Amino acid sequence: KKSTEGAISGPRNCSDPNYTAPPSDNTTPSTCDSPGAICLRGGLNENEGNIMVEGQPICDDDWNLINAHVACKQLGFIGAKSFTKESKFGMTGDNFKMDNVRCDGTEERLVDCNYQPHHDCSDGEAAGVVCDNRTKDEEEVEELSCFQPGISYSPGDWIDYDIVLSAFDCQVHCAAHPECQHFSFYKDTQKCYRKTSNNSFPSAAAISGPRKCANAIALVNGTTAAPTTTERNCDIPGVVCLRNGNTPNEGNVFVGGKPVCDDGWDTRDARVVCHELGYPDVLQTYVESHFGAVNDVFAMDNVECRGDEIKLGICSHSTTDDCGATEGAGVACDNGTAIEIPAECNVAGKLCLIGGSNEFKGNVYFGGKPICDDGWSFANAHVVCTSLGFAEAVKAEKESVYGMVPSRYGATDVSCQGGENSFSMCNMRTDDINCNRMEGAGVECRPERRTPRKSTTSGSSAGSIVTGLLVVVTMVAIGGSVWHFREKIQHVLSREIMVRVSGTGPLLS
Repeated sequence: KKSTEGAISGPRNCSDPNYTAPPSDNTTPSTCDSPGAICLRGGLNENEGNIMVEGQPICDDDWNLINAHVACKQLGFIGAKSFTKESKFGMTGDNFKMDNVRCDGTEERLVDCNYQPHHDCSDGEAAGVVCDNRTKDEEEVEELSCFQPGISYSPGDWIDYDIVLSAFDCQVHCAAHPECQHFSFYKDTQKCYRKTSNNSFPSAAAISGPRKCANAIALVNGTTAAPTTTERNCDIPGVVCLRNGNTPNEGNVFVGGKPVCDDGWDTRDARVVCHELGYPDVLQTYVESHFGAVNDVFAMDNVECRGDEIKLGICSHSTTDDCGATEGAGVACDNGTAIEIPAECNVAGKLCLIGGSNEFKGNVYFGGKPICDDGWSFANAHVVCTSLGFAEAVKAEKESVYGMVPSRYGATDVSCQGGENSFSMCNMRTDDINCNRMEGAGVECRPERRTPRKSTTSGSSAGSIVTGLLVVVTMVAIGGSVWHFREKIQHVLSREIMVRVSGTGPLLS
């Protein structure tokens, strides 16, 4: 910007940059009447109703999907499914707050849109909305299965364009126009083009899609319902597949036909892949193109998942990379192998060895859950063995030597000094555990039973008291003898000192 005499400038709209959308159940009267606040009234569900601004209705003149989209986002929803007119959700009265509302879609609040404060509307002309009550993750799942990054539609067949915040908002703009068939959103300029053409071509900065995603991947119990291997078209943008594995549940990870780079690849990332493909969990995480060299045009790099995402594309990642053909990320997914935990081990604080050929070896379980081998040491193993009554440890084992363990761990990064009386006294971390089913800690103990330590309770306490009394008695006796013979002792000492001064005889011979 620069100073120019006579000019007045400002932002595209005057939305408050510090504004944060409230929760979607924000419908209390005191909040609805506050400046700029909106609420929904008359709907059967919390995501629908006539719109009230500061407690007053909005007239439906010029009311459209883009206006509804702004209203729903202000209410904390991801956007609008549809808009309504003619007081669909009941009569509102004729004290209208706004008329001829015209939003461009970038506003944070409905009152920041252009509108007329005066109206010519009656009781049956209130504007309303049906908001999209999906979560942000569910919306992104649909985008990944429907939108096309790097694709634009024919530039000669566009209706118009506007500035929007995201590809999802651009799709709303497309749906708001009866002739729009596809949209193209440009990330660098945030321009949204509404287009009538079905002809597409490559364009690096563009994300395109249809006016409505009709074939979105369904959600079942919070996770994607994965099609079988034969149904997955691995070249569709956003679709995850495994390639070059010996079995269907393993391989290098590909997204939209391109490999994923192994920079930062860990169990959390692999777990999301396996869940997306319909497997219960991850068995093993691989790097360095374990299942064979990949091409060097990567879909993702520096992937960083929390582990609970429903699709890999939702995870934080970079779309640029510095990776080569030997840096493909890979996984082996769990095909559902169950591990039986004995009832006596599935108790809080109970330490057990499971999976070994005898009682003195096995994977370590604490409270019915396995211990991860991160930081596992011989000192840890020794405390496990002595806690179980064995003499000592022979070796500390890693990588689920005694068989696969469940995926939900009880602890990791265990740190014992070696002299603890109980395993529970060791330092350990019980949250944010990043381990797969092949990372269980194990031990082999010396079969001989540990010699019980003498009790440190009543017996030893009584012995200590007796010993203390004997010491006191002895000291009293010695003190009494010294007092009784004090005169003789003083005489001897005086004599010896005199002899020593005279230079003859030994000093106390």
